[in-house]
Amino acid sequence: MSNPYFLHEAIADIAYQAGTMGYYSGDSREDMQTFITWAEEFEAMHVGRTWDGEYMEEMEAFALAKLNASGHVPTVHPQLLARLRHYAGSANAVTGTLDERAMKYAALLTMIERDIIAHLSV
Repeated sequence: MSNPYFLHEAIADIAYQAGTMGYYSGDSREDMQTFITWAEEFEAMHVGRTWDGEYMEEMEAFALAKLNASGHVPTVHPQLLARLRHYAGSANAVTGTLDERAMKYAALLTMIERDIIAHLSV
């Protein structure tokens, strides 16, 4: 049997990936059971493996393959998701005085709002 911590981590990672893709079948309890089953499968594939920095890449690929195989269509458009991730990176890089940072964050929020409105009107 695998370490329960690793199973919990795998469940959390799969749920996170599903959330970023807007996955929701309409039944949250069913979704959680699916994520647990997928995590158990992932852990069974890697019993005893010592990870050397490649865990997240393999977990993301596994979760993406499972989500795609489930027939899930993302509720968040991939281009919008990419833009939002870009903005998150930009927000992390904001520097300056408190007032300067506030102005930069306000500008970022304006750009995010425009992208979301543009996405919703498509």
